[in-house]
Amino acid sequence: MGNVGVESTRVRQITIGCARNEGEFRQLEPYWNALVMGSNRPSPFLMYDWSSAWWRHIAKGEELFVLVASDGDEIVGIAPLCIRTDRLFGLDVRTVEFLGARHVSPDYMDFITIPERRTEIVSALALALVSRRDEWDVVSFKDVAQVSIAPDALVEALAPHHIPVFKSVDARCPYMEVPESWAALLRNYSAKRRSFLRKKRARLESEFHTQFVTVESPADVPAHIRVLAQLHSSSMVRRHQRSPLEDECVRPFQNEVALRMAENNCFYGARLECNGIPVSANFGFRLKDHFFYYQTGFATRLSQYSVGTVLLALTIQDLLERLRIAEFDFLEGPEQYKYDWTEQERKTWCVRCFNRTTAGTLMLHSYTASSWLSAQKRRMQEQASSLVRDFHRRMSCLVS
Repeated sequence: MGNVGVESTRVRQITIGCARNEGEFRQLEPYWNALVMGSNRPSPFLMYDWSSAWWRHIAKGEELFVLVASDGDEIVGIAPLCIRTDRLFGLDVRTVEFLGARHVSPDYMDFITIPERRTEIVSALALALVSRRDEWDVVSFKDVAQVSIAPDALVEALAPHHIPVFKSVDARCPYMEVPESWAALLRNYSAKRRSFLRKKRARLESEFHTQFVTVESPADVPAHIRVLAQLHSSSMVRRHQRSPLEDECVRPFQNEVALRMAENNCFYGARLECNGIPVSANFGFRLKDHFFYYQTGFATRLSQYSVGTVLLALTIQDLLERLRIAEFDFLEGPEQYKYDWTEQERKTWCVRCFNRTTAGTLMLHSYTASSWLSAQKRRMQEQASSLVRDFHRRMSCLVS
């Protein structure tokens, strides 16, 4: 399995191949998840189950561009990439992206390697990407893990070719490290917060027959996902938004990912039922002692009971006490309910580089112009806010 693809680039003992067709891609399945699970902090969005489901249901015209690092017959690293071609400004613009990234909101994208040789292998993968620069115009890596060394390796590999690299914060992902018991976790919060959680649950239980249901078996996953999709659509309507789960591509993608994760003992779902009717549901992925909270939905007709909050509290308690997780990751998103639980957060990076091709140069100019305009807009907004604050301060002085 060390000879994926026809061409290869030799770096020390590491050989880099490239899987460009579905047959070569499928050959990687037995090794891919083992690499992810062997890493210090595995991400569900890097697993083969996620990438292959995305390729089947979401990809629209992309080409596989999966770089594979081997040492002899052992696969020691994978860069899960693809190439998307867009027609822009009258040119075909070829963009290298992470496989499984577009349209489905992953986090913590990265190159996958064995941990003990990570620096060496990531550098080899970056050099191989640069050596194939005749095949791309732009590299656009979004949702890159904060701890990833891939951006720095890419900067180093591109430096001799004078290809500019831009790195900026993409998103913030709240998370919390959890103690060994629910009682210990609650002690981290104010008396007001503890009272809020207790009273919401008590009120619900006093007015309805409630049941907390967990889902981990593959046989129970399809029905749970259907329930969640209905509840998620309901909660999105309340915000006057369309649920992405109504997309004809996203729904089968999510169904397949959930089922395959369950088959690998990485799926966890939960729902809250009132008088036998589901009123809130969620699911996420459990890898080692980390849980990634991916999707949720609730019945808006019972929003006054905070059914989503009650279910989330029950979920955290079950994961903490029964499954012994050490970290609960809320993933990307600025929703206030996440920060009601934690102040901890991680960043993800957006990394872009522009090849010295005609299309790459044009995209570089477009990017720098857009960045300048965004900076000017932020500056004007900050100035306007400062003027408003100054006006209110002056008015307060006059009144007093």
